[in-house]
Amino acid sequence: SDVAADRPTSECRVERLDRAQLEGEQRRVFEAIAAGPRGDVALIFHALLRVPALADRVQQLGALLRYSSGLAPAQSELVILATARFWDCRYEWEHHVRAARAAGLGEEAIAAIADGTPMKLAPDEALLRDVTLALLQSGRLPDALHE
Repeated sequence: SDVAADRPTSECRVERLDRAQLEGEQRRVFEAIAAGPRGDVALIFHALLRVPALADRVQQLGALLRYSSGLAPAQSELVILATARFWDCRYEWEHHVRAARAAGLGEEAIAAIADGTPMKLAPDEALLRDVTLALLQSGRLPDALHE
């Protein structure tokens, strides 16, 4: 799989919105995203901003999960990368691999998630990955992982 490719996709179908041309709710939501903890308006939000109420709710939920989960930033990014890898979501992987590095997640951990070799993860990283995958695969947390 090329999910681990650390380069932008060339086949992007979403055009970035021109900030200067936004009005009303589109502008308000765009500015809220730009001023928030993400620090920029990722391409996915340019697509979602076609329906500003949707973009606003998605960005609020995403910010809550990413920045207010109780996990350290590197841990949060590890969970996001494990999810992106599970779904083979290249866009999410490419966007968050940079954030993971910036948050301090090591290259070995990133590579282990990319190629599915959890034995190369530190114990706490492997636990986060295993919990994430269990929830994604079955929607349940096995007793052994809960303990």
